[in-house]
Amino acid sequence: MRGSIRALFLSAVPLIAAAAGLPPALAADGAMIVLDASGSMAGQLGGKPKIVAARDTLTSVLTDTPEKLALGLLAYGHRQKASCSDIELLVPPATGSSRAILEAARTVVPRGKAPLAASLEQAAQELNYQEQKATIIVVTDGADNCTGDPCAVAGDLKATGADFTIHVIGFGLKEADKRTVACLADTTGGLYLDAGDEAGLSAALTQAVKIEPEAPLPTASIGAPASVDQQAEFTVAYEGPKEEGDQIQIAWPGSRPGQYIRNVRVSADGRPAHFTAPAESGDYELRYWLPSRGKVIAQAPIRVEEVGVKLDVPDKVDQGIEFEVAWTGHADPNGTIEIVPRDGGAPFSAVRARGSPVKLDAPAKPGTYLVRYRVADAVGATREVAVAEKPVRLGAPVTVPGGADFEVTWSGPAASFDEIQIAPAPTPDGSRIEYARATDPALPAVLTAPLQTGQYELRYWSSRSKTVMARRPISVSAVSAAIEAPASIEGGAPLTVQWSGPGARFDEIHIAPAGAANGEAATRADIGTGGKVTLSAPLSPGSYEARYWSGTWRAVLARRALTVLAPRVTLNVPGARASAGGRFAVTWTGPGGRYDDIRIARPGSAPEESIHAARVDRAGETIELLAPQEPGTYEIRYWSDSGRRVLATATVTVE
Repeated sequence: MRGSIRALFLSAVPLIAAAAGLPPALAADGAMIVLDASGSMAGQLGGKPKIVAARDTLTSVLTDTPEKLALGLLAYGHRQKASCSDIELLVPPATGSSRAILEAARTVVPRGKAPLAASLEQAAQELNYQEQKATIIVVTDGADNCTGDPCAVAGDLKATGADFTIHVIGFGLKEADKRTVACLADTTGGLYLDAGDEAGLSAALTQAVKIEPEAPLPTASIGAPASVDQQAEFTVAYEGPKEEGDQIQIAWPGSRPGQYIRNVRVSADGRPAHFTAPAESGDYELRYWLPSRGKVIAQAPIRVEEVGVKLDVPDKVDQGIEFEVAWTGHADPNGTIEIVPRDGGAPFSAVRARGSPVKLDAPAKPGTYLVRYRVADAVGATREVAVAEKPVRLGAPVTVPGGADFEVTWSGPAASFDEIQIAPAPTPDGSRIEYARATDPALPAVLTAPLQTGQYELRYWSSRSKTVMARRPISVSAVSAAIEAPASIEGGAPLTVQWSGPGARFDEIHIAPAGAANGEAATRADIGTGGKVTLSAPLSPGSYEARYWSGTWRAVLARRALTVLAPRVTLNVPGARASAGGRFAVTWTGPGGRYDDIRIARPGSAPEESIHAARVDRAGETIELLAPQEPGTYEIRYWSDSGRRVLATATVTVE
């Protein structure tokens, strides 16, 4: 058995050479034995500790190492019990390193964790794997038990290495661990040898060391056009072994074998491969890739020709609308598609050519224009487009009350960011004091009239063209608003306020401290409908105002003085006693806010906590609470929801 293991190590160099098509002496650029010395390697395999078997194997193998083999030894898990950074390069890769490796291996004692993924990365770096041929031979009895992903690391190393391979010898691995470590060999084209016991080890190694002379590469051919347009569809005919996994690839000339820009699997019946040419013009290479040998076995040059942009533009579009322009060809990342006057001038609308179709805004003025593709000062494709007149109309009352909402019916382009505006009559186009987006002509625009009386103008504004496309006059009459409310009210009590006024969408009734800034409020409510609104009075006593607030114009339209009195709150439990688990009566006085309640709670608990609660109705009426099952002294509380605090307490004894 030991001789078979020895043969495995000695066979690593010629095996790698066979995979790379090189003579054995040239294949030994660098190799690293990565030895698992984690705690599990102290376990037994065939009556012998696995770490001892590994040392014996090294002793046997390294007595007859090829002179040109630059071999090193890296171990993990042998110095600390719980560290995922316990990785040590014991012997750097060098020729004639056998004695040093044997001496270092004798000092390795299994102790800790298994940072396999990190060990692979370090071993690859030590082998300068990106610049030269590199081979790692992993000897392990388990998977990575740190945070690494060995399979992903192996894939990255294979993709970025010059010629990188991992061979794996598994000692007594569980099925899940076998799959985990076998992927290292599968991903990099190496060998995986599974030794579940002595018999399995012998069989696996016997099979692995049968090294046959490398078979000659199969022949293949590629048939494809000498040149294609950027992003054009084309087919590639081929002949070859058609093994499962074979690929036809398009790649940059001189790139590493196996690297590609796009690839298509070959089919067993030899159906042509369908490709889309790269977007960047230039010289490329088609390849027949044989992954089983890691070789390109046929190749053919192909030229990708630059194709100019072609525009597909409607013959006619309505003024001010958003319309689509489709394009084909190769666009410069800095190229734009734009609409300009036919006789020259600045673009009305422009977008980057980063996908087809793109959207442009038609000018507000009818006429003939040019849609063009431009890069810096160079103009490529151009197409004419006629911008047709489309009626733009506005419909609204002749006069509206100040501060009130009113509807504007309209027709127009409904382009992105178009607006229905109201502005004082003499102001310049583009200025406005209120507006609504013009998104759907089927839906009227809703505006709020200004508070100041006078003459105004409704406008259809094309935001992209910075043009008023329609206008009509409108008069605003005086604002009328009034407030009716009690002169005084108990703090926290429901307060009914009657109002008259514009009734606009964002108008509110505010209860604010006297002298507070406009817009500040202790309590507030939307005006609703019907000219009446109920809200909670502030809890703190003092001088207040009920105010009619215009939300759109942020102004108080009417106000009335209001005195808030300190709430008078009492609680009474007849007899101050209750039966455990039974219901008992509580009489009360207080503000009777809409969400106020009477609660029973444990003394000292947080104010908002309760065991049971009942909503109040009218003062003087009795409510019922449910007593706790546990006897003791409890607290009855009047809870003010608007003030978020307890206004009065009483005690009850539960028996």
